[in-house]
Amino acid sequence: MITDDDYYEVAETLIRRHGANAVLWADLAIDDLASKGEEESVDHWRSLREVIRGLVYCDEQPTHATLN
Repeated sequence: MITDDDYYEVAETLIRRHGANAVLWADLAIDDLASKGEEESVDHWRSLREVIRGLVYCDEQPTHATLN
């Protein structure tokens, strides 16, 4: 099971490597996985993208209810 802390750890790693472009990398992963029909993985990447957006754009952090 992926925890909220896991999402934040991965998001922080992606941001360190790609800066604000981490959001775009998440979008690419979502598109690629969706084209392969891997919906469970798509859902995880969507949750991860929201965490990345929150960290990159300093928005209010997503609530735990929005994470898978």
